[in-house]
Amino acid sequence: MRLAEPVTLKELRRAIYKGPRNKTPGADGIVHELYGQFWAVITADLLTVYNSLLRNRDLHSEQTLGATVYAPKCQAPRNMNDYRPLSLFNTD
Repeated sequence: MRLAEPVTLKELRRAIYKGPRNKTPGADGIVHELYGQFWAVITADLLTVYNSLLRNRDLHSEQTLGATVYAPKCQAPRNMNDYRPLSLFNTD
């Protein structure tokens, strides 16, 4: 079963470099660009972590949660229509 196979370096690289840019960070505060910026430094550790999580089926509870915040659409919001809901999830 392909979904149960370890994550490859090629798959990880594709996910990192095809991910969204210029987006609000998730609850962990990490923006997606950080992974690409430090790719050469974090590659081996990141691959090890993801494959360990997959092999052990062990996600931290914070990795399964998101947060909803309401960002104002204008300078002086007056009602709920003046806000945009955003869902924040951990990048990793």
